[in-house]
Amino acid sequence: FSKQYTNAHFVKVDVDGAPDVAQELGVRAMPTFIIFKGGEKVGEVVGMNPGGLKAAIEKVAGAPVAA
Repeated sequence: FSKQYTNAHFVKVDVDGAPDVAQELGVRAMPTFIIFKGGEKVGEVVGMNPGGLKAAIEKVAGAPVAA
């Protein structure tokens, strides 16, 4: 999705290497996608759900940028 939504920033966190981050964000299952806007958590998608993730991204970042 990072190539489609160039107006959004994507960050991957290794929860085994950063368990404090996982605990702070309440990650209980993998994968978990957390959406932030302006530093605030505004959405979360748990599990492999490309449609749900796309909808959550578009709700915050808008439609994908045409290639």
